[in-house]
Amino acid sequence: MKHTKVEIEKIVRTLLKDINRKYWEDEEIRISFEEKLKVFVENRILENGWEIVVRVDDDKFRKKEGDGIFIYINDDTEEIVGYFDCSMGRPIPLKAKLNDEGQYELTSI
Repeated sequence: MKHTKVEIEKIVRTLLKDINRKYWEDEEIRISFEEKLKVFVENRILENGWEIVVRVDDDKFRKKEGDGIFIYINDDTEEIVGYFDCSMGRPIPLKAKLNDEGQYELTSI
């Protein structure tokens, strides 16, 4: 493991700020590391990866109930290799990357 939970949480909070995504700030951001991590939805294995779950508002029907965003980060490169927003029903996969100004942006896959 090259990075700490604190370093990964900083990347995630920067991403969420850059994309202007509101999340439940009073809830803990769940961060876990695995040497062989199964990526949600894609059914693939990420070697040395971080899985992050951020609680967000449910955009479907139940505003009071939360849902989550699943983010996957490669520990070796710090690259965000998976971003899945589950707040609108089924998971929506998006690509998170740094733009020319050094800010994160989301694009469709």
